[in-house]
Amino acid sequence: MISAYIVDDEPLARSRIRNLLKEYHTVELLGESGEVNNAIQQINDKKPKLLFLDIQLKAKKGFSILEQIDYLPWVIFTTAYSHYAVKAFDYYAIDYLLKPFNDDRFHKALTRILDLAVKDESVWGGKLERFLSEMRSQPGTDKYLLRIPVRISDKTYFVSVKDIQYIKASAYYAELFTVDKKHIIRESLSNLAQELNPNDFLRIHRSSIINIHYLKEVVNTPLKKLLL
Repeated sequence: MISAYIVDDEPLARSRIRNLLKEYHTVELLGESGEVNNAIQQINDKKPKLLFLDIQLKAKKGFSILEQIDYLPWVIFTTAYSHYAVKAFDYYAIDYLLKPFNDDRFHKALTRILDLAVKDESVWGGKLERFLSEMRSQPGTDKYLLRIPVRISDKTYFVSVKDIQYIKASAYYAELFTVDKKHIIRESLSNLAQELNPNDFLRIHRSSIINIHYLKEVVNTPLKKLLL
């Protein structure tokens, strides 16, 4: 039997995971919470083996919960903002579910957990422990994105930020332009601006960010000419 706990500040998101878990008789749901401090207390008290953790919570990021609990559970990250999960997914998380995820994607994540339950868990625990250590100890440029995940069909590809020439806002999405491709991600330009290294990227307009390494010239246009 695997014990589980859900942390998400959206009641509908918690309800969906709760209902999907009913199909798994070997998974026991110990509780759920939408508030950080309450979640920390309950997780420390109940010690669930598996944690469904939303990354972008109202007050804090879900990573802060991992830093304040006194043991290391298995973690499946859930998020509507894929770039928050890049580092975790690439090296440390057991899995992440990018909202809105379908039933098949959820079942794949649970299958991975069930397979892990019969294998050596210390490998995953060690990876998560190193991840938390890095989050606490590496200031400066290490906090910025190095790659951005792009969902195409049922696959996730990682675009290196150094290959991005510029980014444009497009309603609720952002368009990433490389030398030969355009990628669309479900992310706001404001969030991306905070996650990109300001030594490499400059927001020149409310709807545009450029990679300064691809900047060749700046043309100053007189105001009078613009008004004509």
